[in-house]
Amino acid sequence: SPHKQDSHEAHGAPLGPQEVRLTKERLGLPPDAVFGVSDPVRAHFHPAPPDYGLVFLRREHPDHPIPARLDSASSFDLATTLKQADVSLGTVEHALSAAAGVGLDNCLIEIEGPEVPILDGSALPFVRLFHAAGFERQNALSRPLSLDRSVEVVREDRRVEYVPDGAHLTITYEIDFPHPIVGRQELTFTLKAEEFASRIAPARRRAGRRLCRCR
Repeated sequence: SPHKQDSHEAHGAPLGPQEVRLTKERLGLPPDAVFGVSDPVRAHFHPAPPDYGLVFLRREHPDHPIPARLDSASSFDLATTLKQADVSLGTVEHALSAAAGVGLDNCLIEIEGPEVPILDGSALPFVRLFHAAGFERQNALSRPLSLDRSVEVVREDRRVEYVPDGAHLTITYEIDFPHPIVGRQELTFTLKAEEFASRIAPARRRAGRRLCRCR
């Protein structure tokens, strides 16, 4: 906030209505914008047998596992939410990205709370945790998804096209954002575990009315 920045008063005390108003003005936010604080959450990653897949389970709903499959997809606004029956789980994208990047096929992910911990907003903390725990090679073949034709998905000004391209996954991503910090950028990346951890996993999203920061 303008009057408490760089002082000891910036930590541990409520801003108060006046400082909240001034902070919104400085950030270019509308006066009725609401600052949200996430609920406390905790995640537990457990080994799972072959062909189990990646399955989330909210501990307060032990009878409603949520497999990380297309038919569980619920919404993608700002974050990815999965849902089975009346039980949903938000912000799964960072953990799933890390699992795909390191080649983790089978895992039970128990969650205490309504969403997966966001941590620093990237997949890197999950990658580090997976490597710290270690991996077990299982006596079964994985069954990767393969395409026999191109598939295109369009939503407003966003487009994704999937093209068969051999045994590896190659991603070309282009963004054209109307802000001088971002502008137009393009990246082509072939998914390999050793490169995912250094090039893709640290990426975070920062967005606002006046600032968008990419790493």
